Amino acid sequence: MNFLSIIMPVCNGEKYLERSIKSVLNQNNDNYELIIVDDGSRDASGQIIDSFAQNDHHITVIHKENTGVTDSRLCGIKVANGEYIAFIDADDWWDKDYISTYMNMLGKTDVDLIAGGCIVETGGESKIKLNNIPDGFYNLHDDGDYFYSKMLHYEGFFKFGIQPYLWNKIFKRKMLLQAYQDMDLLINDGEDVAIIQSYFAIASRVIVFSEAKYHYSIHPFQKTASKGDDFYENASRLYLWLKKRLKQQPFFDLFLPQLDQYMRYLIWMKEPEAFPSGGRLFQFPFQKIPADSSIVLHGAGNVGKSYYAQLSDTGYCRRVYWVDSNYISKKAQGMKSVESPDTIFDIKFDYILIAIANVEIAEQICQFYLEKGVQREKIIF
Repeated sequence: MNFLSIIMPVCNGEKYLERSIKSVLNQNNDNYELIIVDDGSRDASGQIIDSFAQNDHHITVIHKENTGVTDSRLCGIKVANGEYIAFIDADDWWDKDYISTYMNMLGKTDVDLIAGGCIVETGGESKIKLNNIPDGFYNLHDDGDYFYSKMLHYEGFFKFGIQPYLWNKIFKRKMLLQAYQDMDLLINDGEDVAIIQSYFAIASRVIVFSEAKYHYSIHPFQKTASKGDDFYENASRLYLWLKKRLKQQPFFDLFLPQLDQYMRYLIWMKEPEAFPSGGRLFQFPFQKIPADSSIVLHGAGNVGKSYYAQLSDTGYCRRVYWVDSNYISKKAQGMKSVESPDTIFDIKFDYILIAIANVEIAEQICQFYLEKGVQREKIIF
């Protein structure tokens, strides 16, 4: 039976740490070790970890000075005894059958990596998030052209082909050490992407599947909740390391356009309002509407035309239903995509964006939708 080493980096994680550790210790598969790397925590994390370790033989603890999550994971990999490696963050948790689900697949076929989905936990709400590359077994010697051309940037504004996280996957330890070789330890944002793309460069046999057994917790205390002052230096390091690392690979020509798209996406995430609107008068309110939403865009004047053009250029929203109260006149002007507001009540949408500069008119339109039964939190202007 394959033995699994689980690596948990911890830095000041006392608030959620106990839940995370218990989710591993409560697994219905006992063939594992849990290596917890305390990365210079200044809160009670160290004491919590040591307390668990005293009472459970599965746990190995490493206490060290703070050097960052990448170095902490690498420390864990180096002392691991398992042929296979899994990761879990100190504020996340697993379903009880996480290990058995992944390891049962390994028992049926020898693969280099298994990539699952996750459940995003935000403020009491749970949302399943899956890979965009379809489920299945991929032999990259045969399927490489498709896989390598989709693994980082799949399509649209920015959809990942394979989710860019280390923690919802199973890796081979020997190959992970190769992927980490000469890793720039100063990369502190996007380090998962760096390792995963480097790993795919040497992998041959991969399984993608839709099981979501990992609970990814989003909360205000996360380091990744905000972009630091070193953001642009970090982005440069990430780009240069990946480009240098993968330049000699036969699929590099397929990968480079995806890398370029990814870097644009990273910089956009830093400050979307700083992006020029291509000479248009009005900037789409990216910060108010999540990517991949389905929206109703109400207004086909200057504001609405600016927003619609930006959405068409970026593919930011999954669906855009464009409506205007004067839709007949707009169609006569050649704007064939514009429909009546009455057409939206039989369709599913996430938000209504009122693209009207005049506040009084925008409030009147908002009232129209409220009277039609649309929830206020779905109306943005």
